[in-house]
Amino acid sequence: KRCQPILNTFGFPWPGVLECTKFPLSDDQESNCMKGPVDLEEYPFDLDRGIIHRFPKSNLTTPISTTSTQLAPSSRDNVGNIFNLLLNVLFRTIKGIIRDMKTKGV
Repeated sequence: KRCQPILNTFGFPWPGVLECTKFPLSDDQESNCMKGPVDLEEYPFDLDRGIIHRFPKSNLTTPISTTSTQLAPSSRDNVGNIFNLLLNVLFRTIKGIIRDMKTKGV
């Protein structure tokens, strides 16, 4: 729901392998390693500027088992911030490439 309009704006089709209906709807760690589907309003973005305005905090609960690969709550928030930054850089890069292609008449 959220990513397809962005991809379409830049001329890319939605990859069939990422068919969201194949993912489990539940948010528990036993069924899924990520948050289930959400409404568009939860992730507002400004396509013209290539910016996602906020990244929601994780709703993960205490892990079932503790391993060295699991992150503390503050680390999960930092991962969200890093992910948000990377998405912003990606959107700006794609927008710049498209602008350059239009300028060169490609």
